[in-house]
Amino acid sequence: MKRIFSFPLLLLALLAACTEKPDPTPQTSVTANAGADQTAAQGTTVTLDGRASKDSENRTLTYLWSFTKKPAGSVATLTNPTTAQPTFVGDLPGEYEAELTVTNPDNQAAKDKVVVTVTDASTAPTELEGTYETDLHLVDRVSDPNLPDYFMKGDVLMQAKLTIDPGVTIQVVADKYLSIEENGSLVANGTADKKIVFVGKEATAGSWRGITVKSASALNSLDYAEIRHAGGKNIPGIGSTLPASLALYPFGSPSLSLKNTLITDGKGYGMLVFQNTTLAAFEKNQFRNLAGTSLYLTINQLGKLDAASSFTGGNGFDGIEIFGNMEEGQEEAVWPAFSDGSKYLISEDLNVKSGLRIEPGATFEFKADKMLLVDDNGYLIAKGTADKHITFSGRNKTAGFWRGILVRSTSSLNELNYVDLEYAGGKNFPGIGSDYPTALSLYNFTKSHLKLAHTTIAHSGGYGMFIPLGSVLEQFEANTIHHSAKSALLTDAQNVGMLDAASQFKGSNGYDGVEIYASKANEENAADATWPAFTDGASYLVTGDVIINKAVTIQPGAVFEFAADRYLEITPEGSLVAKGTAAQQIVFTGKNRTKGYWRGILVRSSSPLNELTHAEVSYGGSKNFPGFGSDLLANIGLYGFAQAQLKVSNSKISDSKGWGIIVQQNCTLTSDATVTFANNTSGSIQE
Repeated sequence: MKRIFSFPLLLLALLAACTEKPDPTPQTSVTANAGADQTAAQGTTVTLDGRASKDSENRTLTYLWSFTKKPAGSVATLTNPTTAQPTFVGDLPGEYEAELTVTNPDNQAAKDKVVVTVTDASTAPTELEGTYETDLHLVDRVSDPNLPDYFMKGDVLMQAKLTIDPGVTIQVVADKYLSIEENGSLVANGTADKKIVFVGKEATAGSWRGITVKSASALNSLDYAEIRHAGGKNIPGIGSTLPASLALYPFGSPSLSLKNTLITDGKGYGMLVFQNTTLAAFEKNQFRNLAGTSLYLTINQLGKLDAASSFTGGNGFDGIEIFGNMEEGQEEAVWPAFSDGSKYLISEDLNVKSGLRIEPGATFEFKADKMLLVDDNGYLIAKGTADKHITFSGRNKTAGFWRGILVRSTSSLNELNYVDLEYAGGKNFPGIGSDYPTALSLYNFTKSHLKLAHTTIAHSGGYGMFIPLGSVLEQFEANTIHHSAKSALLTDAQNVGMLDAASQFKGSNGYDGVEIYASKANEENAADATWPAFTDGASYLVTGDVIINKAVTIQPGAVFEFAADRYLEITPEGSLVAKGTAAQQIVFTGKNRTKGYWRGILVRSSSPLNELTHAEVSYGGSKNFPGFGSDLLANIGLYGFAQAQLKVSNSKISDSKGWGIIVQQNCTLTSDATVTFANNTSGSIQE
């Protein structure tokens, strides 16, 4: 059989075969690297380094170096210019620019340049390195302030006295540090126009480690100094998470006076001051452009700080991070407010065990779940002014971010005035039930004391404030509580009389008012009390049975809402005067407006002072009062064995699940036609 081929198809196949592309040849490249710029002294040998140059296929390169710039009159020449590391001697001060050309086997070439600055032989820095067991005196050798007097090419450990004159600049190579050992001392006192400067050879943040002081010598001093480019790594003996430009060593009892000093361009903290260390002085220092917090400080040295020092300016945290506890028996510490607005950062629970006074304008930010505890033997005076409030806040501005302030101290000096307390109440305080997270709390077991005035409590994750039974509220004036998850204020009945009408509790709280829990007013040494009506319209929420065994007067306009089955009792030792007005009635009612929601008012007092005028009592009768038959329910009950007395006028008694009023034998109820009874299940009065 014959095979017949189509000529056109054959031609197309041949053409397609001819146009197929060959496999691409891999592209190679070459990179020149002439090394880092250098500084060298006149007359010394300089080694250039092009070994970092590379070919993309790691093939051998050829090198060619040449000068593209030299100081006028220089006759310097390159030795071995066709090698990776040629040398030359800088014969004159100035800049030498060398160009490197590298070529690969494919004749592909690349170029790079390096600059070597040769300094005058008379200005070459003196090298420092190692341990010094005899005194060392560093003088201002070089008149040019831009050139270093000394070059720290290794760690320097001073076991003797180190004196540094004004105007001295010390340049430090990478990862090295200066340590003033236990037997050493540091006297580095510059002047305003001739500062002492510690600087990295590489002018980048964290290029060297920093300075540590282990010595307790009273001579240790830095004045009119600068520490730049430090904090790259922790200094040996200090935790790896705590790199810092300057540190007082955590062991022993190191001491340092620091004045007029700038710490800047660091990679970690600006300065570390641990417990058992001493700031002999701290004045007019500045912390700038630090990756970490400006100053990490033990609480016991905080009183040494001055308001004129500045901790704000591009730092990881523009302020002071505090840790540790105050020691008992110390003199009163004064914590300043900083003129530049720097803040305090509280990273651990703060325990005030002795006297503490905080100056107006100070701001404290707490980390998550941390608290301020005013302990039994301490006291806290935080008195701001109308234009300079003291602020306690969370590091994050979210409700309940930190715990808050707990006052256990019985000192009458405890005072918060013109204070802003924000974003606390995240968890309960130790010794206080888990159901009572609160931004500010007194403590019942120690009968703690507090004066509170012109203070705002906001964004609590729990209650705004808690005043437990047994604690003493010495003053409560013109305070504001808003945006609390629970009631604005939780208090025992004994302290209700200390509240003022002008304080504000209405503002997006879980309950816009004052919650009174089961308690007595007053258990011992009873004194008359006036329970205010609040001008902002806030009311009272009674969540436990409240016993009045002293004379209590309720101001016109007050509103009391009772939780289910709770009641108000006036004992034989007490009396109740609730005299409202036609425009401002006093109201006792249920939290829910349903018949029989709460028990009512039980009068066991025979005082002729007991009176309800322009009052409303409604929605009671949930259960019988103690001493009353189980079927005898009422909004108001007068107890026979106590020969109770009560005067009622211009009032409304309504919506009882039982009687409006029950009057047992030997009791006296004085009422008239101005009293209205309405919608009481069993009737108006049972006698």
